[in-house]
Amino acid sequence: METSYVLVNGEFHIGSEECPFEKTADIFLYGKSNAAETVPGFGRKFIGATQGSKLEIHGKPKQSWTKLVETINPVKKDSCGYVYDSRDQNLGTKLGLHIHVWNFDGSLYDSHQYPTAGESAFKKSKNMYNYIEAIPVGK
Repeated sequence: METSYVLVNGEFHIGSEECPFEKTADIFLYGKSNAAETVPGFGRKFIGATQGSKLEIHGKPKQSWTKLVETINPVKKDSCGYVYDSRDQNLGTKLGLHIHVWNFDGSLYDSHQYPTAGESAFKKSKNMYNYIEAIPVGK
């Protein structure tokens, strides 16, 4: 797909949890990021969904990105201070990118959420970069 932006006002699905899409889906956003045309609440060159809409992309399951300094042995849910499983969390309206920083004992050191849509996402992307860069060595 090639477009200047994708605005979902309904539902847009690529794969599902039960049947992930394991081929290649390319979405190319063309045009200039400083173009005159903007969409209120979203900006320019974006993939977004209006309130009440649904945008789901399910690909081949893989390990998400993490920043570990050494191997962590498997633990049971009740054996350490905090075990995070996104399927067990009720995020409600806290949509976006969630960053969790862990202590060596398995307890949560810090957590922060950054929006991934709208004008605020662009403004806060520098804050996210600074947050990641400030994570102490060993966390």
